Amino acid sequence: MAEISKKYGNYIVFGAAEYAEEKDCLYNSAFVTGPEGVIGTYRKIHPYDAENMWCEKGSEPFMFETPWGPVGIGICYDSYQFPELMRYYVSKGMRLYLNPTAEFEQVELAGSRDNRQETLELATIDFSLADRSLCKENKWAGEIDYRPHIYKKFE
Repeated sequence: MAEISKKYGNYIVFGAAEYAEEKDCLYNSAFVTGPEGVIGTYRKIHPYDAENMWCEKGSEPFMFETPWGPVGIGICYDSYQFPELMRYYVSKGMRLYLNPTAEFEQVELAGSRDNRQETLELATIDFSLADRSLCKENKWAGEIDYRPHIYKKFE
């Protein structure tokens, strides 16, 4: 992804389970790449329901700079029930909030109207723009979506 960002001069935010070798655990994470390469990682602070059975809680908010201003990231439930995350970002000058999620909630996103911030939410199920996932199972990986339809298969 970093090479794609460098090649095209764009930003990519994508989610995946992240293995943290130093703690021997998994996090529900969002990775960020940009024109300069790898920018950083946000680890979901508030895992929801069954997520608590497979991932650890993250502990640090994550913002990154763009030509358009600072961008903050939350993942799914972080944004629906915990407005303090967005408030923190706003206090640090955030201009855009990204919320990668599996399911779109029909709620006011973490007080985005109150905070006067634009929120971009990409749901894997609700938007064809972002309905593909890179999955790896056993010995193959590919892009699939919820229908299920395999777009590409990698050997």
